[in-house]
Amino acid sequence: MYRSYSKFSHLSSTLSYSVFGTGEKVLLVFHGYGHTHKNMKGIEESLSEEYKIFSFDLFFHGFSEWNYDDSMLTKDHWSSILNAFLTENNIGKFSLLGFSLGGKVALSITEIMPYRIEKLFLIAPDGLKHNIWYDLATSKVLKSIFKLTIIKPQIFETAVKVLNKLKLLDKSTLRFSSTQMNSKEKRRRVYFSWTVYKGLTPDIEKITEFLNRNKNQVVLYLGKYDRIIKPETVLAFTSKLKFCKVHQLNSGHNNLLDEVSNLLNKELSKI
Repeated sequence: MYRSYSKFSHLSSTLSYSVFGTGEKVLLVFHGYGHTHKNMKGIEESLSEEYKIFSFDLFFHGFSEWNYDDSMLTKDHWSSILNAFLTENNIGKFSLLGFSLGGKVALSITEIMPYRIEKLFLIAPDGLKHNIWYDLATSKVLKSIFKLTIIKPQIFETAVKVLNKLKLLDKSTLRFSSTQMNSKEKRRRVYFSWTVYKGLTPDIEKITEFLNRNKNQVVLYLGKYDRIIKPETVLAFTSKLKFCKVHQLNSGHNNLLDEVSNLLNKELSKI
């Protein structure tokens, strides 16, 4: 099956995306932190007969470009970009699929344009719960120090050592610091992703109310051993949804996409 690649520019920024699938319905797909649209290919192949799939690179990932330095991507700004994209591609209603950070993006779109959403696929979505370290690092008081760590990592390393000694960091946070802050490029991506996407923090109460009122189907996948997006956080959200199907997989965070892809393929083989 042929996959095409395109770029869409609006308001001085550019979204890079691929188009795949032969279905009549439309699915917008958003990958997780540190990934690109390529990481979603296995899942997209499983859904390609039902949907025409637009799979995006998030800003600071792949070939998408955000040209406003570290200014927040507000919901109004994001709405303007999306509406222009949907108009150009003659898209009316659509479904959404998001993994991790992409799940946060999908939830924000649900909040921004709820009446255009048909179905929502979420894989260990971020944005369901406030993270104290995220909130502190992107606050007005500490934001400039956070940015300085891009070129002076010893600031971050010292802070991690102190917090670890005080037993204020859990294993997942320590693991993140060792794998995602160990190069200038990675530190830059963390800083800009955190500060820019802070503006898309979803209003979960508002989203839940809409999904229930309009009987939107939500399909949610979580990893039983996920220490990044913890199962209890996800289940607290799904417990409030009236039309939600939950799949708990024997997986952590990093291999969850493979497990979801395997599950979808098994379901297709039964048809």
